[in-house]
Amino acid sequence: MEIGKPFNPYRLFVGSFIPNCLMRTTSISPGAKLCWARLAQYAGKNGIAWPSQDTLAKELGVSTRQCRRYLAELEQEKFIKRQSPEGTDRLKHCSNRYVFLWHPCFQPGDDGADTGDIEAENAEKPVGDDLPGVVIYDLSEAGRYDRSGAGRYDRSNRRESSERESSERESQKESARANKESEFFTIPPDQQKWKDIALMVGLTEEEAEVSYDNFQANGWKRANKIPLESWDAVRGALKYWRNNRQRFPKPEKKETIAEKHARMKREGKL
Repeated sequence: MEIGKPFNPYRLFVGSFIPNCLMRTTSISPGAKLCWARLAQYAGKNGIAWPSQDTLAKELGVSTRQCRRYLAELEQEKFIKRQSPEGTDRLKHCSNRYVFLWHPCFQPGDDGADTGDIEAENAEKPVGDDLPGVVIYDLSEAGRYDRSGAGRYDRSNRRESSERESSERESQKESARANKESEFFTIPPDQQKWKDIALMVGLTEEEAEVSYDNFQANGWKRANKIPLESWDAVRGALKYWRNNRQRFPKPEKKETIAEKHARMKREGKL
């Protein structure tokens, strides 16, 4: 397709859907209407959406602050209800959950939706009970919504799911890398690899040698007397050693046979 050439946009793109009744309402700004439509794409079969504000802002092409204004506007006009994370979800810094509220502009009538915008009988079918005290209505069977691409909303959910799966795969790769390193860990550890890790955590070459001798003198145990069992444990121990290096004096160097022979010769004992 060449730039500037005519084309038929019918069912060509996947995007957000704004109902005509919502488009005509004057109670919210055009930006808030776009925010409602994009947020609706994240809603799954249970009618609940939970994209982060940063993600939603990028999808709308606005700043995060402006996105917050749109969400606050929708919440103030009773188009959505915000559910803050609680318990373990709050500790994990999970995103807010948004529930869509039935607004008067959706109601068929003089000031609301046209009869062609939505079939009223479809608003009588409750689905989902994820949030206590919240009843969510299924609008998926309305013909206008289906023809406008409501069936494509799940693509956004799959995108969010794909991002989570990607994060999980990265964690699995990191775990596999740690397991692979632990398989080749032996006592005493390889001195060159020890030195490489020491340099990576910010130690000098001399400090790397000193730390190696220090751990060797301590029987390859960390400060808490737990033996070193993997290269990840070595990395953590060297970071601790770096931060507390003043507490670990340089071990006395053992005298070799040649040095002992030279010393005794100087002292006249030979």
